[in-house]
Amino acid sequence: MPTGRGMALVLICACGLAVFHNSFGNSFHYDDEHSIVENPHIRSLKNLPKFFVDPGMFSGLPEARMYRPLVLSSYALNYAIGGYQVGGYHLINLLLHLLNAWLVWELGRRLLEGGKGALLAALLFVVHPLASEPVNYISSRSSLLAGLFYLLALLFLVRMGEERGRWGKGLGMGGSYLAGLCSKSVVFSFPLVGWLYLRLVERRRVWGILVLPLVLSGLYLLGTRSIVGPALRQPVRSYGVHLATQLKGVTFYLSKALVPVHLSVEPQFQVAQSWVDGPVLLAGGLLASLLWIGFRGRQREGLLVFCGAWFLLALLPSALVPLHVLVNEHRLYLSIAGATLGMGALAGSGNRQVHSVWVGILFILGVQCGLHNRVWSSEETLWANAVARGPQMARPHINLGKAYLEAGDHSRAIAASAKGLKIDPNQARAHYNIGTAHLQLGDRELAVAHYRRALEIQPGLVETHNNLGNVFQEQGRYEEAVRAYQEALAIKIHPSFYHNLGSAFLEWGRGDSARVYFRKGLVLDPDMRESYRGLANAFLDEDLLQSALQVLQEARGRWPHDVLLAQMLGDVHAALGMEEAAIGAYRQSGKSDVEIWLQFGKRGAIRSNWEKARGYYQRALLIDEKDGRVHNGLGEVAFADGDMGSALAAFRQALRLDPELAVAYANIGRVYLKHGRGLEAVAALEKAAELVPEDDDVRDLLEEAHRLAGK
Repeated sequence: MPTGRGMALVLICACGLAVFHNSFGNSFHYDDEHSIVENPHIRSLKNLPKFFVDPGMFSGLPEARMYRPLVLSSYALNYAIGGYQVGGYHLINLLLHLLNAWLVWELGRRLLEGGKGALLAALLFVVHPLASEPVNYISSRSSLLAGLFYLLALLFLVRMGEERGRWGKGLGMGGSYLAGLCSKSVVFSFPLVGWLYLRLVERRRVWGILVLPLVLSGLYLLGTRSIVGPALRQPVRSYGVHLATQLKGVTFYLSKALVPVHLSVEPQFQVAQSWVDGPVLLAGGLLASLLWIGFRGRQREGLLVFCGAWFLLALLPSALVPLHVLVNEHRLYLSIAGATLGMGALAGSGNRQVHSVWVGILFILGVQCGLHNRVWSSEETLWANAVARGPQMARPHINLGKAYLEAGDHSRAIAASAKGLKIDPNQARAHYNIGTAHLQLGDRELAVAHYRRALEIQPGLVETHNNLGNVFQEQGRYEEAVRAYQEALAIKIHPSFYHNLGSAFLEWGRGDSARVYFRKGLVLDPDMRESYRGLANAFLDEDLLQSALQVLQEARGRWPHDVLLAQMLGDVHAALGMEEAAIGAYRQSGKSDVEIWLQFGKRGAIRSNWEKARGYYQRALLIDEKDGRVHNGLGEVAFADGDMGSALAAFRQALRLDPELAVAYANIGRVYLKHGRGLEAVAALEKAAELVPEDDDVRDLLEEAHRLAGK
């Protein structure tokens, strides 16, 4: 079997593409939403320097602070090239995985006897089903980048045994380790793994080589103490319980590495109740046995002991810091690199029959990995699989409910979220899902009840405050809506929250406040078209026509084909008496000439300029004498002049041309009311109310007609 660099690279890439070809169309998932899709910081390459000094830029959520500047930089480059085309993000993830496999081969070539073992290790790493999550889960790019720089640092360390260029290789090791720290803190195990390599493989007692990584570790901890400190001081569970749980996790990780079946984004795994729990004691015994075996075999099998120690130590950083998620398969990514090198060491020197067995294992693992990629095709498939693998875990049910909600399947969203609540009643997100489902079904009171319960559990659930504001605004409870939006903004500064707050103030009749918040939203996101419209309407409500014109012209410069903006611009031009400009804008909005003159006629009528209105309606009549709206307009002019006979004739003509024209029925009712003919007014107005049942003016006129008719 050829094992040169070129052939190795070809085989690695071929296996990777064969296994992961079905991943490119998979969607964004889970944390991708806040760290990529809703993270405004990655949408500009100008933010690249800021990524290295501000952990708050990691996410669109202010509480999700992490120091991963290289990960953010890669997202920003992805966005600059292809926006949110998900295939580009998956491609980068796969390329990183293939590069890591190549580094495994480079390490194996130097550490193992013969190139066959190195190639086997690299191919095992490529196709191992535990690589499926890091490759498919775009947010797990942190694991891929950390793996890249970890392996590169170790390769530099291994090459420092060569005679030439030690200082350069030492700096390369330090630079790679620093880049790893800028990707994910899991690389913290490198100094210890490096020391074990020197002791067990090279048989050297040398600490000086690792001084630079240790110094960098100290500087990193000092720089990120605002993130690490609270995690250690205020853990999500007591530290003793956490360590017992992570000890139990050793058996989980070993089992998944050896038999990678029934994989899940959130496996069935429970918090340890005490140090004397059976699973904890079993894990402790297993770990102690492995340590004893390693200690006893360190002289004879130094390389194998080193690979086993690498597997365990790569898990140490995530085990020491209490996190919400107890175990994750992507935490095994670095560990698998060490494990596959160990497998390569065991199998590399075997005969042809042994190699055939390993080829069969590679094939089985590759098929398993390819099948698992399908689980990541959508949020629904991802969390349905998690529910099947972990039915007693609350969060998979709740996230499945969220997926159903986004798909518009309200009944299944409510059912899945309710199952999560049954397992854990203190899950705010479940109440949010149920509330939103009821809101979309039209049950606002039940929605509000679930939203309030969600906020009792988790006051910082920002979407809940925003949705409460939406409900209150729809109900005309503007003061409560404003308060809800302000609470959302206190948690998270977001342009849509500013827009919603501006809209609430606008509907409340407080245009000055509305303008302030529309402008704040546009500062954050100049592409919020609806905020331009809101700002223009806030000026129009106070008859500040020139200011409205300026806003609309700026918006039209951004979106020259927006029909609604053109319509609004036409209205402003018309109000300013700029007839030609108004006609041009109206035509760009798609209005016919008849509709344009009707619009001018209505505006003249609103301003009680009846002669001008009559002129515009007559121009419309010349274009289309069969448009009922034109005759209705002429009737309204005649009514204003006191010519009831001409008005009634025009309204009746309008109805002959358009029997569904509710306004013409209402106007006939007005004529009859004017003449004191109550019964005839009732008949006309009932027909109008039938056509427009929610029109308050029609209802008021009908009540007046009933009183006049004695009903």
